[in-house]
Amino acid sequence: MKRIIVKIDQEINHLENSALCQWLRSIEPSDEDRFAFTPSMLFFVLGFKDILHTMRIEDPKTPIDFEINTHCEEDLDHWKWYLSDLEVLGFLPKSWGGSMADIFTKIWGNESIAARNLVYTTLYYIKKHNNPLISLAIIEVLEAAFGVFIRHMTVPINRAGVYEKLEYFGKTHIDKENAHARGAWTNGTRSDSSGSFQYHLLDEATYQIAEDIVDNIVSEFKAVFDYWYSARKEFVRYVPPVAENLRQASEPVA
Repeated sequence: MKRIIVKIDQEINHLENSALCQWLRSIEPSDEDRFAFTPSMLFFVLGFKDILHTMRIEDPKTPIDFEINTHCEEDLDHWKWYLSDLEVLGFLPKSWGGSMADIFTKIWGNESIAARNLVYTTLYYIKKHNNPLISLAIIEVLEAAFGVFIRHMTVPINRAGVYEKLEYFGKTHIDKENAHARGAWTNGTRSDSSGSFQYHLLDEATYQIAEDIVDNIVSEFKAVFDYWYSARKEFVRYVPPVAENLRQASEPVA
């Protein structure tokens, strides 16, 4: 499994230089709101909840089974924080448009297909292989890729001074990850499941399956990052009093 960890490290490096990550970490003056794309994450965040639900093993018997279930249980409710953050950031139902058709078109339209593909592809792999070692590999690559995003997202969060106010994008989520039994993605390394994960043995056939999955999921994430970046002007933010200082979130400082 050490080979899979190395493979994941190599592949996620490609995400660091995505347009989204460069934009989030940029200190160049800009009138673009660095939070304006966050509603485009809706399908991914809620879909991730379904990924965890599907991955969970109903009748765990082995240490690997229990490790997978621990991960699923620890992360299963994080979507609630995301919905809370949308309100704090000033995104209301009318941010998606003036009608239900507008809302569902934005979520299920052609422009957002990348987010759906990532969720559907991951669910397909989980159901097709039904192998806890493959599930662990999927956990590792999902967390590694999302870790790249959240570390770059922390730049505008800290710049806006809202780390304490936000749950999914801020202190609540990161503190929770740091307290996980499996470790965290927040410090730039994968969860220390890598510590136990790397000692699991894979036969060559299973390794090839895991390698292909890592390649494909990282490729799907790159498309999702591109979609999020392209959606940075698609949603209207109605800033409530609790988040008034978020108006300055798009004004980088040197």
